[in-house]
Amino acid sequence: MSFAPSSLTELGRYWIQHGGAMLGIVGDAAHTTGYHLGKDRIYDGTGPGLGDDDYSVRLTRDSKGLTNAASAIDLGKLDGTYQRLYDFSRWLVTQCQNSAPGTIDIREIIYSPDGSKVQRYSGVDGKIHTGEGNGDASHRSHTHISYFRDSQGRAKVGVFAAYWEEEESGMEWRPAEQGKGVGVVTVKDGRGLVNLRTGKVEVPLDRVRNSFGRVHLAEPFGIGTGRQDGYLVSLGAEGHIALDDVVETFVPAEPGTGEPVTVLDAGLYRVG
Repeated sequence: MSFAPSSLTELGRYWIQHGGAMLGIVGDAAHTTGYHLGKDRIYDGTGPGLGDDDYSVRLTRDSKGLTNAASAIDLGKLDGTYQRLYDFSRWLVTQCQNSAPGTIDIREIIYSPDGSKVQRYSGVDGKIHTGEGNGDASHRSHTHISYFRDSQGRAKVGVFAAYWEEEESGMEWRPAEQGKGVGVVTVKDGRGLVNLRTGKVEVPLDRVRNSFGRVHLAEPFGIGTGRQDGYLVSLGAEGHIALDDVVETFVPAEPGTGEPVTVLDAGLYRVG
């Protein structure tokens, strides 16, 4: 019989402990395919299991790790709201795209970033996919996370824990209006950028950085005035802020020119 492995039941308990609604791991009778099923229901011999045609057993990591364990979890409201679920889901996808520790086991995330759109992050190609076949409207009210089947025995709480560790740090950042302030920042010689995860100052080897928009820190960084505002810039896999007093020049991008720049979702985020 398909069952919920301990790694996912532990994750479900953790989600509940932090204010989330856990909607399920093992699929009900309406589920006839996918990661909510184990081997027995996929290969039941009489249907409606799809056997080898089930997409959740085609990849090597899935076929080699296939047991009667389900390998997906559905998450509902966080802190009683869908908005918090959307915030968390966007954050988790970003973690996956940045190859954060533990995310290598995440096969896909089907979610809504805003309560309107539904999209799917794929752990196979690291991209976000939209359109038919990438999640139905039910994912406006829940987030589906599936895991490669060979990860059944590995703990999965650590990835989620990073979200609350960031929140508990007490520092917040809020991007300015989307599309505003995008361009190129040149950092003063010898001056550093603040890592939004660690709070540490890092001196970039390349002083010229893409700017993703204006950022305002909820709490001042360091001593003195003018230490809350700056530009969100790229530096490796993590976000950094070039505080105004370290910026030598800022050149806004001309509309329709230059490389495409991703502006992070507007809203309130907490960082370490």
